[in-house]
Amino acid sequence: FGRQMEAELVLNFLLHTQPHGAEELEVLPVVGPGRVGKSTLVAHVCNDERVRDRFSKIMFVTDHDFKDKKLTYLGERSLKKYQNSMINKDGRGVLIVVEVAGDINQSEWKRLYAASKWCLTSGSKIIVTSRSNKITELGTTRPVTLKYLSDEADWYFFKTLIFGSIR
Repeated sequence: FGRQMEAELVLNFLLHTQPHGAEELEVLPVVGPGRVGKSTLVAHVCNDERVRDRFSKIMFVTDHDFKDKKLTYLGERSLKKYQNSMINKDGRGVLIVVEVAGDINQSEWKRLYAASKWCLTSGSKIIVTSRSNKITELGTTRPVTLKYLSDEADWYFFKTLIFGSIR
């Protein structure tokens, strides 16, 4: 609710394909204060049929999942929220959503990014959500920054929940 512009930014990131020859694994940072709706926004976008058709798998991990030194690929410990029945038969990539509680350890991130870049198929993408603005450094594109909704938007949302679409 009230996040149409931000949802469009995330959708554009996910549905845009890089020109042939681009080797960089794309990363979109989504930043904002606690309980502002970062995870909800990403989950909502991941439920879009166009996103599900674009990726063979959509996986969710937290920063706690990759603290293990043995972990070399983000998907090893992820919660698979969606898997397309046409698993990579048509060359579609994987979407990995990483939820970071605070700051991220740069050496852990570099190790994971390098391993994921090597392991993931072409067209794969990563979204990183966090309260910390430091994750914007991890992005290969401009971050999506969420702020709390205005009082007017909160009030409208409340009225919509309570009374429905009737004013």
